[in-house]
Amino acid sequence: MEAVVLNDPYERANMRYLLKMRNIMNIFNVNAGAEAQEIANLMQQKANIGFQTLQLMFADTPGHFAVLSDLNSLLAQVKNRLAELNRRRAYREHAMGRVQANFQNHLIDASFLEVDNWGTATYAVHLRDAYGWMGSVCISDDLPVETRNMLIHLLANANLLIYVVTGEGANTLLTPAHQFPFPN
Repeated sequence: MEAVVLNDPYERANMRYLLKMRNIMNIFNVNAGAEAQEIANLMQQKANIGFQTLQLMFADTPGHFAVLSDLNSLLAQVKNRLAELNRRRAYREHAMGRVQANFQNHLIDASFLEVDNWGTATYAVHLRDAYGWMGSVCISDDLPVETRNMLIHLLANANLLIYVVTGEGANTLLTPAHQFPFPN
């Protein structure tokens, strides 16, 4: 296995599709944690309102109908906000699926895919296992040595051809990982 000079701009663009897909998916997930926490808080608030409503229904205190009316109004607001957050979450999941499906065609056709972390490397292994992708994996020479070695170990166990990327644009050189001089 020898070094490859990647002159084809289409191949160079396809090589980065996995990283682009990951970045777009991260954009979708920016507010996911905050929304999940808000949903949990609203569910707790909904349970508390239900408990207060039950207590007031069996209490015979003056003015409890006004309090029940206020609780009912608050419960309606909580339910509306929960419905809105659940719609957002469903839309986000659907949109992420569409993005992944759009990128999938380019990923399957790519001869080389660049990976830069555990998640993208695992996805490359998944492409090979689930879809029969037969390409090679590229790792940037700019990554820290520990990260590079971890990725090479993961990908070597998956029997994928691994290249180290050096250069940019028309000067992109892919050196087989076992020939690349790693510093100690």
